[in-house]
Amino acid sequence: MIKNFRHSGVSQNPYIMNHGFRIALRLSGMTVLFFMLALPLKAEEKKEETPPAPAGRYAPDFCDFEITFPEAPFVAKKCVTENKCYDVQSYTMVYDLSTTVDITVTCNPTTKDEYKKYTEPVMRAALSGMVAERDLTDHEIKFTNTEKTRTATIVGNGKTGAQSKMYIGQLWVGEHSVLTVQGELVGAKHDVADKSFGDILGSVKVKPVIAKAP
Repeated sequence: MIKNFRHSGVSQNPYIMNHGFRIALRLSGMTVLFFMLALPLKAEEKKEETPPAPAGRYAPDFCDFEITFPEAPFVAKKCVTENKCYDVQSYTMVYDLSTTVDITVTCNPTTKDEYKKYTEPVMRAALSGMVAERDLTDHEIKFTNTEKTRTATIVGNGKTGAQSKMYIGQLWVGEHSVLTVQGELVGAKHDVADKSFGDILGSVKVKPVIAKAP
């Protein structure tokens, strides 16, 4: 609490008057300072920040495409020859010990010249080869072609042991890369598993950023 200063018999003393004037100025300055501090601070302008990429997003720099898993997938290295290896991203989740979501993804670099070789017949033939490998009883293949990407998808049904399954395979071909996606939904109908399976495969898309050469 700041007390008021009263000057009586010594009020004519120049020193006291001058000292009192300085105190008054100081108190005045403090009043202004308190007033300024009491004013609401001006809100800082909100800066638009790019949200961090999901932990399960798979999108190598060289790849034209991306896919997002619920969490970071397991990464394994697979070698075709001694000097030719590539990473395989795999995600497996079992729901209530009855239904399994199993998805594997690879993206390999390619060239514009190789891109031209991925015609509709070639891509359909590549997916047809998965029918026997995945033991499918029935299947359907669709092909789409845009200006810079080509996509072929196989959807089929089959069995894994005694359990029924749905199999979906996708080939995404761009000017810099080829993305291969294989997914199996094995077991009894399960709403959460069905949604997870659909969400992961539905997240595959062309990256907004131009791919970079590896």
